Amino acid sequence: MSQPLLIAVGQGGIAPSGTFLHSAVSTLNKHAQSSSSSSTSSSSSPLPTPSPHPLLPLFLRSLPTSPLALFLDSESKLASTLPPLDPRHVVTSHTGFGGNWCRGFFTCSPSETTKGTSMADRKGVTVASPPPPSRPDWNSSNGPTRRAALASPDTLLERSMTSVYDITRSSSSHSPFFVAHSLTGGTGSGFTSRLLTELKDEYPKRSVYTYSLTPFVSDVGDDWRVTDSCGPVWAYNALLALEYLDEFADAVFLRSNADLLNEARAAKATKGRTAASTPVTVSDVNTRIAADFKGLLHPGFNLDRVLSDVVVPGDKYASVASSVAVSPRVSSLGEALESQAKFCSANVRRRDAEGRAVTTRAAHVVCRGYGSDALTAENKKAVYKVLNRGYQFDHQGISSGSPPLDEAVMNYTASPQGGKAVTVASLRSDAASYARHVITRANGLYEVGAYLRYFEELGKEDWAEAFERAWGIVERVEEVFDL
Repeated sequence: MSQPLLIAVGQGGIAPSGTFLHSAVSTLNKHAQSSSSSSTSSSSSPLPTPSPHPLLPLFLRSLPTSPLALFLDSESKLASTLPPLDPRHVVTSHTGFGGNWCRGFFTCSPSETTKGTSMADRKGVTVASPPPPSRPDWNSSNGPTRRAALASPDTLLERSMTSVYDITRSSSSHSPFFVAHSLTGGTGSGFTSRLLTELKDEYPKRSVYTYSLTPFVSDVGDDWRVTDSCGPVWAYNALLALEYLDEFADAVFLRSNADLLNEARAAKATKGRTAASTPVTVSDVNTRIAADFKGLLHPGFNLDRVLSDVVVPGDKYASVASSVAVSPRVSSLGEALESQAKFCSANVRRRDAEGRAVTTRAAHVVCRGYGSDALTAENKKAVYKVLNRGYQFDHQGISSGSPPLDEAVMNYTASPQGGKAVTVASLRSDAASYARHVITRANGLYEVGAYLRYFEELGKEDWAEAFERAWGIVERVEEVFDL
């Protein structure tokens, strides 16, 4: 089974991935220290050796210095939050891209020294962090710049692709890429767009899947609103990023920041009144993202199979939701699975921005910590019944009553490794509403010429193509769901 390579890009990917990886590497370090102490100490009661972290194989090909993960960012400050890793797997620059898609996309273009050469020709290149900028009089308020390119003879893209080659040259030629990023920041939107083109060009046989964090959209009753916490040009960034996701990604998990926040609050509520009264932090949201990673990328699960059961021709924009740790008060396996499924179904959006009921065409339920023997026919039916209340499955014409378990719309996999949790990957109709929302917001800015001076590299034909591609997403998804 081919293990995906996790590529975390920018603050939307590197921070949650760092949180996720930290526990695995910490366990590895403790294991090494305990082994060393037990071998050198003459004590009759050596330190207990901790059990291996169940997610260790996801990041470590050969212990202890070969993680199957790569962290890319245009700012080096976030790298300090990561545990010690081989420098080839953490690639950063000295400045951000200012929340601007064009700066993220065009600043990282290949330099003249290495343009046109393949990754194989550059396999001996040492991947090192660039030196600090040599221009102390730099003023970042002067608008879009090429500062990242000036900081190093090799751009962030070139060093990133060299690291990708270094990690993948010893892996299966069919191992997929799993790119985690945000759609709003300059690095997450612009740099990721450029990275996707390079990955598909250099590795045409590998699938590229993305975990894309959408702008923060909150709803109050039927009133939807957007908080521009990502800057006023987030709609432009998201629109342009959607064009490249639609062109180069094989499947996209759209994850809403608002949904993650709601799940974090619900997770605190399950831990008691004291925990529920404490405010939700970024770390809590990152924990929810880490739960998604654990469910989708845990060793023993085939991400290709999960997506083949979910994605249908015409629509590749999937959703994902993960449960919290099962309560110790739950005794039977059936009750535990129902409890996990209830958390997932209770925290999915029922209506989209247009007020239409969100329907689900297909889903794949990943049961981590449960053996295949736990997925009996009765347990499957119970989980299916619970999830159906929240996911509103399209049962191919069955409109009344509780439909029988339909393997055509829901599939299961299970693994006894890891803590007990359920992750549901599904194909939902709200992808059309999200794309339409981005179009509406971006078009409102574009018609009055707002902030276009920050996107001077793009002409009218580029904007027309981006809007046309986004409308194509809306039309295809609505056609699949007959909206």
